[in-house]
Amino acid sequence: MKNGAVSCRITTFSTVLVPILLLPNPSSSSSSSASASASASASASASTSHLLTQWHTAYTFSQRAGPPTLLGAVALFSYLGFYRAATLSNVHVLSLAMVIGMVPFTLAFMAGLEKELVQKAERVGDVKRSVSDAAGGEKEEKRVRALIEKWGGLNLVRACLMGGAGVVGLLAL
Repeated sequence: MKNGAVSCRITTFSTVLVPILLLPNPSSSSSSSASASASASASASASTSHLLTQWHTAYTFSQRAGPPTLLGAVALFSYLGFYRAATLSNVHVLSLAMVIGMVPFTLAFMAGLEKELVQKAERVGDVKRSVSDAAGGEKEEKRVRALIEKWGGLNLVRACLMGGAGVVGLLAL
């Protein structure tokens, strides 16, 4: 069923992609010298840039694929609920509500987070970045990692909504 495939794609983003993105940077090492600190800051900045670029690429792909699949699921559950069943059951309504519920969930809990990550990712590509942006170093990397980790958890909730809708929809058949 379409919901299962969509749920698997969303789940993969949270359970495979995000953990891979958050793997520690092997080139960063801790040392007490001033030059090592400057080098670590530059390394953290490069790592943050790479992390944001990778996340943004995956996010953009998902953003393009998401709406058509969501609309397809809504159309499928609407058809099953209104035309296949003699009466509209609570199970059909629940499955439809779970699919549609992804939109308000995303707007309420993820929109601000996604906006911040997208802005940071777009700044990475901006050649006229200020020195203070580039010098964020380790603190900025920790912030970006925390944002991506939070996004991964919230994205997993969305996967559960879509997968749950698929299971509930199967029960209605």
